[in-house]
Amino acid sequence: MKKYLSLIILAAIALSSCRANLEGTDLTHWKLQREGSKQVYDATVPCTVAGALNEAGVFGENVLEQDRYFSIDKVQFDSPWIFATRFKAEKGLNHVLRFEGISYSADIWVNGKQIASADTTVGVFCIREYDITKIAKADNTLKVRVFKAPEQCLNNGYVDWNPRPVDESMGIWRKVELISTPDVRIADVFVKPEVNVENLNEASITVEATLVNHSQAPTEGVLRGVYESGQFEIAVTLAPGETRTITVQEPIVKPSIWWSHDMGKPNLYNLNISFAKGDIVSHSRKVRFGLRDIKGEIDQYGHRLFKLNGRPILIKSAGWTDDIFMQDTRERTLNQLELVKNMGLNSVRFENIWSKDGSVYDLCDSLGIMTMVGWSCQWEWKEYCGMKEVGRFGCINDPETEALAIRYLHDQLLWMRNHPSVISWGTGSDKIIRCFCTADRTCNARRTGRCILSDPQEKQRE
Repeated sequence: MKKYLSLIILAAIALSSCRANLEGTDLTHWKLQREGSKQVYDATVPCTVAGALNEAGVFGENVLEQDRYFSIDKVQFDSPWIFATRFKAEKGLNHVLRFEGISYSADIWVNGKQIASADTTVGVFCIREYDITKIAKADNTLKVRVFKAPEQCLNNGYVDWNPRPVDESMGIWRKVELISTPDVRIADVFVKPEVNVENLNEASITVEATLVNHSQAPTEGVLRGVYESGQFEIAVTLAPGETRTITVQEPIVKPSIWWSHDMGKPNLYNLNISFAKGDIVSHSRKVRFGLRDIKGEIDQYGHRLFKLNGRPILIKSAGWTDDIFMQDTRERTLNQLELVKNMGLNSVRFENIWSKDGSVYDLCDSLGIMTMVGWSCQWEWKEYCGMKEVGRFGCINDPETEALAIRYLHDQLLWMRNHPSVISWGTGSDKIIRCFCTADRTCNARRTGRCILSDPQEKQRE
């Protein structure tokens, strides 16, 4: 009897592990070394090169005290650095490697075969996916050679909140994930809430699930979604290699509304969505969302007013920045956000899409702290960006740079759009803005973003 019980337990563990892998496997444990050096360091991805070296004690204790940070030798980051890891891949499945952020470019090899080169991986905010099914084995090696950002580029930056990173934040600064599926993969899920702001007793969600059929044959299956107050099922047939977005609209019974902490409770829902062929689940995803309505309008003075769930809300906010080594833990971030609440603030402004793993947005969702995200003014400064400033668009002034900025915008909006805490997107703060002025005012938005009153007897209005 004990023998059979042990077999049942082992089978349950194996099945549990298999199902967990259907959601993707994060590749976190890596080795790091400077190209041409024999010294090897442990690195936990996501991380920057300087962050990994600091974790290894290379810079000594308390490197951020006094002026010790400025004594770090920057020359060591002029050479490429190599991240290497190993991972397993089950035979008979389709395998996709997903990189959520590389700084600033990289050569990538799987089992010695190059799948990407530095000239095709330019850009710190680009999300990249590679189908490695044909070269994957039971045991695999993955090598990523990263290059530091050049002097002229749209890079991550701390502006004047921190000293400039000694390595320009080079590294694999967001997660690397292996997604393995029999055939159909759920590439993206977007949950769009709609709330009746007149009574707050009616709400619905629109779920958009993007499916990719990696097989070379037509595939039939069922897209299932389960959440706290309901569920749905849709039969889907995909052609060989087809990518299609399936849209589902569902009412929410007795909705629990998401509020900022100063106006109510930040209620959240969990959606478990999967694609299955009979009893075999090909891929599954978990998405957390909130039911809330956010609207903005411009008043007669050019100020933006927000309404949360139909009610005017005063934005009480301050700027936020990550640790300069990008080593903030979830616990440390939670402590900081608790301080935000204790100071009476209900929002934070993230310039340049902070967070190496998205945990700060997860915590803001849970704590009821609104977030104002977007690009930093650093891309509008010639002295920081290294590129010529032109007109009202700062350093984004040629087709190549514009295309990269658009790619950034696309990938980052998809990366964070399910967070109810995110209420706005700011494209810039100094140049790439719109100054709303009434007829008797002239606009001077070059540096200050101010509306200057044309009447000299009146005071300047910010």
